[in-house]
Amino acid sequence: MKIYSLEKKDTDFTRELLDIVAEKALGQPGFYTLLAADEDDIPVGVLQFFVGTSKEHGTIIGRVTYIFVVPTERENGVAEGLLLEMTGIMRDSGISLCEVAVPDNEETEIIKYAFSAFGFSFDKKDEFPYYEISIGEIFGHHVLSPNRFGDIKPLSELRQSQYKYLFGEIKRHESEDILAEDVSPRLEDWDQDVSCFYIGDKGCGAFLLCRREEKILEPKYLAGFGRDVSASILGLISYGAQSAKQKYPEDTIIRISGRKERVKELLKKMCPGITSKKMSVGKINI
Repeated sequence: MKIYSLEKKDTDFTRELLDIVAEKALGQPGFYTLLAADEDDIPVGVLQFFVGTSKEHGTIIGRVTYIFVVPTERENGVAEGLLLEMTGIMRDSGISLCEVAVPDNEETEIIKYAFSAFGFSFDKKDEFPYYEISIGEIFGHHVLSPNRFGDIKPLSELRQSQYKYLFGEIKRHESEDILAEDVSPRLEDWDQDVSCFYIGDKGCGAFLLCRREEKILEPKYLAGFGRDVSASILGLISYGAQSAKQKYPEDTIIRISGRKERVKELLKKMCPGITSKKMSVGKINI
């Protein structure tokens, strides 16, 4: 088996192995994509990981963001070879921790077993709840109204002169973030049509979402600063829901981390019957 490192120009090698989100991340800053090929140079597996600063750990870590092995090769050490290459790259770069987050689905135990066999440990203290709701379900909620939009705009309309101010306020008020996720200051890391912001007399705020899987949107940041914060937050959610409905099919899932109590409180008001699922986090010290 041979392992190659891929760049943006190499999409022809991975067309059958990467989903459209992982393909878009090819060659993007912080993302590394490895391809496994057999002796005839036929692709048999791919692994993508991200290297960046973690708010939780206060240091640079690695995160596995995508892995796929063709079904006929899953007992032939392809995943192990890809993970071995990945950890070698991280070790050479001075990175000592790598994580993988595994959501609840029909393949959870298989994926956890594969990572555990390589040396990742899954501890219950690292688990956290998350919630899933389709765009169609959330859009119909009575608290989400176009009348709440006010001066909210898509992130794509953020002017350069506003950029430094908005992300400076996000950094300064990071403890007020409802979602408590890592926030990238790079605009290209966010879905700029669905993510939104406001800057005005009332203050400023933002709702930032990214597309991590083909039919899944993940909100990563939600906060407002200044006056009428509660109304502004509902406005941001309303705008994001409206924009998501226009851009994606209604069965597209919004996956929301439940690490903070404020998320649970907000969802109880918006979606009283929603139930949580469990995200399992595996870690390996390199």
